Amino acid sequence: LKGINLNVKEAKLAGNVRDIVAPERMASFSGLTDQYATNTSTFERSLDNINKLMSRINLMPLWNDAMKGFSSVMSQQRIIKNITKFSKLDEKELGYLGYLGIGRDNYKIIADEIVKHSYKENDLFVANTEKWANPEAVRIYRNALNTDIDSTIVTVGAGDLPLWMQTEAGKVVGQFKSFVFGATQQVLVSGLQQKDMAVLNGLISATALGMMGYYFKKKLAGKEVSDDPIVWINEGLDRSGYFAILSEYSHIADKVGLGFATLTGAGQLSRYQTRNIPSTLLGPTAGTITDVFVSASALKSGDITESDAKAIRRMIPLNNHFILTRAMDNFEKTIVNK
Repeated sequence: LKGINLNVKEAKLAGNVRDIVAPERMASFSGLTDQYATNTSTFERSLDNINKLMSRINLMPLWNDAMKGFSSVMSQQRIIKNITKFSKLDEKELGYLGYLGIGRDNYKIIADEIVKHSYKENDLFVANTEKWANPEAVRIYRNALNTDIDSTIVTVGAGDLPLWMQTEAGKVVGQFKSFVFGATQQVLVSGLQQKDMAVLNGLISATALGMMGYYFKKKLAGKEVSDDPIVWINEGLDRSGYFAILSEYSHIADKVGLGFATLTGAGQLSRYQTRNIPSTLLGPTAGTITDVFVSASALKSGDITESDAKAIRRMIPLNNHFILTRAMDNFEKTIVNK
């Protein structure tokens, strides 16, 4: 474990694996705050604090740091090994280092520092950049490490978002969709350019993990798991993150029966079942406004249908948290007029 911890420490020195302290990844996904803004209002700061609180409640910072920590170990072993054997690398590994900003013009200064200061701990390379004498080598190495971690564990940057999402209207419509665009650039487009077996293996593994996520979500919610393999494949592909924006467009088309899941017989995917049409087309703010009017009208009339009950539920904080899912399901059934 010592070798792993030292590699994770190196990633933290590079400014990564810190979601528990500063949950910026979740903030970028939610679109609630602008991480580059300096003159924020009291309301914006309140939203930022709420976002941080919710991130801790759903345990995502712990998950993010665990995944980024694991990724940082794998990345550093590959980077150090490649730099020390640079003259013998094939085109694929040279391309990998080039993507990280390391090439023939600068690898030598990093290699010199690795030879002088790096060492092995439990068969794992440790870069030990704190002892490096050349600050330029430290900068290039840490930048390469951050680039690899943030593309492996998709972390959205300003360059991943289209320009329309950086307007005020675009921020509203595109809220919670930044991951979709980030994954499109860093997973889908990047994978299509590589054209190797590793990408296919990654897709298969991610789909299997997506299926596992579907199973556990259903079980935690006390709901029935489908025995149809078509449903499992669709759920796995959707939750894999590989198809990003294509999955989002397919979901919108599913609302009118023309999406991939509907056409293949899987029906509405579980991840989108709680979204109403305004939320799907115009973002969660429009969906929330619709839910307010639907809920108020239903409560005033006393005639609450199943769709009204779902709208009322969506208005309750933490209604979808896995600990409260069954209680909220029972609440939803209770308020519906039989």
